[in-house]
Amino acid sequence: MATIRPIRPSDAEGLLAVWRETWPATYGPTLGAAAVAAMLHSLDEGVAAMLPPGTSDGFCAVDSGVVVATAIHSVGRPVVHLWGVYVRPDRQGQGLGKGLMDAVRRAAGTAPIECRVVERSEGVVKFYRALGFRIVGEEATTILRGVAEPCLVMRLGA
Repeated sequence: MATIRPIRPSDAEGLLAVWRETWPATYGPTLGAAAVAAMLHSLDEGVAAMLPPGTSDGFCAVDSGVVVATAIHSVGRPVVHLWGVYVRPDRQGQGLGKGLMDAVRRAAGTAPIECRVVERSEGVVKFYRALGFRIVGEEATTILRGVAEPCLVMRLGA
């Protein structure tokens, strides 16, 4: 059974492992193999290079000492930015994404939470809608250096 807790500096390798495993399934169908390869290559720069600019925080789900899911968010106000929720494919459907989002909601307090979702990622849009997010806009978003894509702005809360 996984435990959800705040991310610790010692989780860096586990975070990278989750992202290496989940990004191809998450972004491959919409962005293509070359973009995913560039994204995965960027992980060689370490966790700090992947986090949103400014202050960020996050939660992870850990099972038997192994990180199996992550949620990174900003800690600023008035809107909390959710960088993403990533759950290893073999652990999806077990409530880990919902559990991580519950932790982010508690950390956000009364502040609304926003995320950017690649417009063509129907499964991801469905996941966030099931958590109560609604679409509040669209914008071109730089996913990673040199990779820009039309994204939906999704919001939870006011």
